Amino acid sequence: MKIELELKKMLDFIYACNVDSNHGNDLSNQTLMAENYLKRLKTIDKDGFDKIIRDIENKLKLIISRNTEKNPKDSKIPMDLVTDSLTDYVINKVKSKRLTDPKLIARYVYIELARNLYYDISYTLVPPEQKKIIVNTPIDVKNAKLFSYVVCSQWSELYAYILNYFGIETKIMQFDNQDHRWCETDLHNGEIIIADATDYIGNSIDLSNAKSISETTGFYILPQKYSGLKLSQVFSCYQTKDTIKIAKEIYEYRRDNEDLDISLGYIDSAGGYLVNKLLDSNELFHQRYRRFNDQKELLKFLEAARKYLYKLEIPNNMDGYEIFAYYYKFIKALPAQVRGNIVMQTVYADLFSYKQNILKRKYFKAPSDYIKYLEELVYDRYYEYLNKNENIAILEQIKKGLISSEKIGNLVLAEEIKIAELNRRLNPYYAINEVTFYHNSLDDTKDNYYMYYEPNIGKQLIKSEVDNIKFKNNNKIIVK
Repeated sequence: MKIELELKKMLDFIYACNVDSNHGNDLSNQTLMAENYLKRLKTIDKDGFDKIIRDIENKLKLIISRNTEKNPKDSKIPMDLVTDSLTDYVINKVKSKRLTDPKLIARYVYIELARNLYYDISYTLVPPEQKKIIVNTPIDVKNAKLFSYVVCSQWSELYAYILNYFGIETKIMQFDNQDHRWCETDLHNGEIIIADATDYIGNSIDLSNAKSISETTGFYILPQKYSGLKLSQVFSCYQTKDTIKIAKEIYEYRRDNEDLDISLGYIDSAGGYLVNKLLDSNELFHQRYRRFNDQKELLKFLEAARKYLYKLEIPNNMDGYEIFAYYYKFIKALPAQVRGNIVMQTVYADLFSYKQNILKRKYFKAPSDYIKYLEELVYDRYYEYLNKNENIAILEQIKKGLISSEKIGNLVLAEEIKIAELNRRLNPYYAINEVTFYHNSLDDTKDNYYMYYEPNIGKQLIKSEVDNIKFKNNNKIIVK
């Protein structure tokens, strides 16, 4: 048998193992076959096939390892946000699902990381010199905590670390003189994966999409010719092509994600994402092209949409920034005249004033291990910033536990960048979603309604402009 055919047979076996392992098939046979293939690889002339043979060897070893480990594939992975390493948590989840196919591993890691991370919105609000600090501060990939706040650079480090751990060649990409970073995975079969969970693509960010079980926009399996490009450039390549061909190509690439998500159990059928099911199940979202000639009917429809959004359950762990992308999926499906009377934006709290007393009180009432966790997050992450602005002796004393919690608290509350880090966790979050429903534009006897969301207060409905102004003033809400 030709070497190429043998290698293809082995790759087919590896792919089948990913499917079979999720349906309870005989693992002992898989293990035996994997061991036999490994023995055969040792006798093959590797000339010209070094990379693919090394890749197959790694996957076969992983199959053997996963099939012989003690933990059953459906065992639940315990999670402790104070002590657990995020990367260990995701790596163990990959092992528990007994995945070996690089596409499935890459997709699973992409989704699970996004579910357990938040975007550091302070990056968009601070001065340029602080932006540089945030984006250029590396994250400790082995000790990063669950629900950490990251920007593109830290997310890329975490994603690349986990995939490379499984022998899947992944590198961090960045253009000269630009801060943005993303990941590219070489599948060694003429395809690459471009992964970018922190970029806002089409009014959507995958840190939100993963939490709401929606289609992602930042993960694509693409031909090798797109290597070195970020997704916005890939999409721009289509602009010179025939429109029908463009639509077909993009559809096929998105179908790859659906196939992977079905295999991984995120959805049960093509298009079976939770958001799609919610949209399909309500008549409000089947009338996008409806025209209203009667203002009363339009107002009635607007109020029905408002009630739906207010009652809509928020996916677990979604913050005040990510929910914008979630709500947008529903708002964009409404008739144009209805959408025209809804305005949504992310607003922010003045971090030096917004419930600062509550923040400090919560800080000192928190368990000691959580205090230690927060100190590590703040001081390790912004070590460079602190090193430039404070006496190094203070940092060393903090590390050694020689400074009282009161003084540490005062230091933390002294600078905006650290208050933001604590405020999002203890208050907890400073990004707040605001949706305005303009009833008054349709009936001048009606007040506009204002709906706010952040995890600390949940949803809050304000039914008049006067009360809304009071709410914003009392809480120092600002609009950027």
